[in-house]
Amino acid sequence: MVQYYFHGGVLPPVWDLHRYPTKDRYDKSKTDAGYGLYVVDHWETARRYQKGNRRFYVVGVEMDSGKDISDVYIDLNDCFKFVLDQFKKGAVNEFWDRFMNLSKDGKTIRAEYFDNIIVEHERVTGSIGKELICFLVNNGVGYRKVFNRFGYGENMLVIYDVRCIRSIQALRGADMVYSIDEYVNKRGL
Repeated sequence: MVQYYFHGGVLPPVWDLHRYPTKDRYDKSKTDAGYGLYVVDHWETARRYQKGNRRFYVVGVEMDSGKDISDVYIDLNDCFKFVLDQFKKGAVNEFWDRFMNLSKDGKTIRAEYFDNIIVEHERVTGSIGKELICFLVNNGVGYRKVFNRFGYGENMLVIYDVRCIRSIQALRGADMVYSIDEYVNKRGL
């Protein structure tokens, strides 16, 4: 089923999602959901990110093409290998302890927890966005749903897997809509 969201700002070239957010954006905005393309169903929230002559988009997301990060579990051995490949050896024990504390069965960890731990560490270094997204997507993660992120009752989605994106339309002038329902009705979807 396709759901529609707004994106205000610049879309990354050729879906280069690991560029969002960059290290300096962590300090300036609420990007605690990590890397990915941020879309929201609340027009006013998306409009705030449309500064200068940046465009305004409606993004169609095929929700059945991926899984929410909270519904995916990753093998701890794969997590450990990722950490060994990406970080200094001194950090490995700290990661391992945190993974084990959050694992219910000692064999897997919820992908959401894994991502949160890595992103928290990444705020300092800002270097492994592409590898993290690839790891999550290869383990079945498509997106992250975040409800009421900005306090307007909105739904935000952080898209990791570009295969979930079904359509993108830049809105200008007569094409502009102010709600997802208005967009759907205007297009006859």
